Amino acid sequence: MRAVTEEMSNICSMYFESEIRTRRTQPPRNDDGGDSNVSDRLSIFKCPRRAFGYSSTRTLEDRELVATEIYIFMNCAELDPYIKEFESDILQQNPHLTDVQVEKKWEKSFATWLRYRVEQDFITDPRVQEINYGTSKIVLVYPGNIVNGY
Repeated sequence: MRAVTEEMSNICSMYFESEIRTRRTQPPRNDDGGDSNVSDRLSIFKCPRRAFGYSSTRTLEDRELVATEIYIFMNCAELDPYIKEFESDILQQNPHLTDVQVEKKWEKSFATWLRYRVEQDFITDPRVQEINYGTSKIVLVYPGNIVNGY
């Protein structure tokens, strides 16, 4: 019976004015009010999230900066074609490399290779070109961050 009531309520809510808040029209739980579908933003930064608690500023150590950069590269769908191209280039130069060796070369050299490709205008996507500027060493740190409802 509860499911029927909820379904009736949902159907009726479709006829309400847009200003009337219903379960169907309320923003997602972690919507911070910003536009997460901005087209000029890399896919890795489009995820709905909400930071909580007081922020503080700190400077990343070099190893943290490298780890951050690798994380962005590995989780950014826009870079997939360039990662494949880089790995293909590496395997053409050294066809006998193992997967582990290719991965180590990727971690060590991909950022430099990508920056070179951007500087030589081989990459025209402005979102990917922004990566050329690198990651800021100064970051805001929060006690917690809710992403995708968790």
